[in-house]
Amino acid sequence: MSENLPSRAQSGTASKRRWPKIVLLVLLVLALIFGGTATYLIWASTKNIESLPINVANYNINPNGTPEPGSEEEQAKGTINFLVLGSDSRISAGDPNKWEYGAQRTDAIMIVQINEKRDHINILSLPRDSWVEIPGHGKNKINAAFSFGGPQLTIQTIHQLTGIRIDHFAVADFDSFKKVTDELGGVTIKTTDGEVTLNGKEALKFVRERKHLPNGDFDRVRRQQAWMRAMMQKVFTSGVLNSPTSAMSLIQTATENSAVDEGFSTTDMLSLALSLRNLRSKDVTFLSAPNLGSGRSDGGASIVNLDFDQLAVLTKAFREGKVQELLDSNPEMKKLELSSKVR
Repeated sequence: MSENLPSRAQSGTASKRRWPKIVLLVLLVLALIFGGTATYLIWASTKNIESLPINVANYNINPNGTPEPGSEEEQAKGTINFLVLGSDSRISAGDPNKWEYGAQRTDAIMIVQINEKRDHINILSLPRDSWVEIPGHGKNKINAAFSFGGPQLTIQTIHQLTGIRIDHFAVADFDSFKKVTDELGGVTIKTTDGEVTLNGKEALKFVRERKHLPNGDFDRVRRQQAWMRAMMQKVFTSGVLNSPTSAMSLIQTATENSAVDEGFSTTDMLSLALSLRNLRSKDVTFLSAPNLGSGRSDGGASIVNLDFDQLAVLTKAFREGKVQELLDSNPEMKKLELSSKVR
C-alpha cells in the first residue's frame, strides 16, 4: 500500500482489473495512427471514445509553478506526446465532476511519443511504484497522483518529473482484454523458454504473473510490453486492417471503454492517422524507465527507486525529439529497450 494513499477498499472496486486496460488503450492509439483502413472506418470507430473536459495545457506545470510555454502551432510541427493511463474506474477517475478522492489508482503509466517525422513511436513505461515528488503531497508512489488529484495531478506530476510536454491524455478501464486477444486468434510471444502462443485467458495469466518472476514487477512490465508488440505484429500479419469488418470490430472493442482529453478531437485523430499511415510494428520502440531496483520508503512501503541521472538523460532526448539518436549512441540507454525475449 502506498504511504498516505487511501485504501483501494474505499472504492469498492475489485483489484482484478489491472493493467490490461492500458495496453488495450495503447493498442487503440496505435490502431488509430496505423493507417491501412479507410478514413470513414476510423471516424466511425472513434465515435465510441468519450471526451473528458480536461485542457491538458493547463497542467503542464514546471517545478516553479509556471505553465509550460509553447504554442499549438509549435507543437504541431514537432513531436506529439500522449500520457496513457489505466485506472480501476475510468469514468469516475477521468471526469472531474465524478472523481472521488482515493477511489482510483493507475496500474500502468506510459508516455507515448510520436516523432516529428511521423515515422517512429517511442513508448516509455514508468513503474507504478516509482517513488517521486507529487505536487502538494510530498513523496509518494507515482500512481498515488491519480488517487490524490485525478488525471490533472497525474499530468502535472509526470511533467514535473520528466519535463516532457504532454499534448494529449488518454485513460481507460477495460474488461475486454481476453476478447481482443481472441479476436486476433491469439498472440505469439517470445520467451527465454521459446515461443508461446496464447489465447485471451492464457495471455491474461501470463502478463499478470509477478511473484514467480526473478525480477517481479520489472519482468511483468516487460511482459506487458511484449504483449503489446505481439498484438501489433498480429494486427499487421493477420490482415485485419485490410478487412473493414474485422478492423471495425477490433477498434470498437478497444474504444468502447476509453476516454481522451477534450482537445483530441475526431478530426485530430483522422489527421494523425493519415500522417502515420506508413508506420508498422517495427517502427515502435518500447522503453522502461531507468531504475536502481526496489526498496523501502521511510514508512516501509515497497517502492521503485528511479535512476534520476539516467532518467534525466532519457527525458531530455524525449523533449528534444532525439530518442533514437540517444539509443544508437549510448549502450547504457540501449539496455532500457525491450528485449526480444521475456521471462
